[in-house]
Amino acid sequence: SLKAAVGKGKVDLSWGKVTGATGYQVLVASKKDMSDAQVVDVKGGSTLKTTIKAFKGKALKTGKTYYIKMRSFKEATNALGKKNKYIGIQSLVRTCKVK
Repeated sequence: SLKAAVGKGKVDLSWGKVTGATGYQVLVASKKDMSDAQVVDVKGGSTLKTTIKAFKGKALKTGKTYYIKMRSFKEATNALGKKNKYIGIQSLVRTCKVK
């Protein structure tokens, strides 16, 4: 499950390992319906944390609420040598008000 710790101008995220995952995607949005979500890839199935300091190229705003989800993915190469990315189920939304 996704855990979020809000700090000054940042959100520290951590999650549990998903068996078979080759990486994780963190979705960050400023709208509750996630319609403006930015996707951040976290490569490596054993990397279980990241820090979000920006949204769409700008520093997180003090006092602003952001909505964050996480999902695992697995990259695999098919018989033709093409890389495919298989996306897992998304976590519940975490609501984070930046300090």
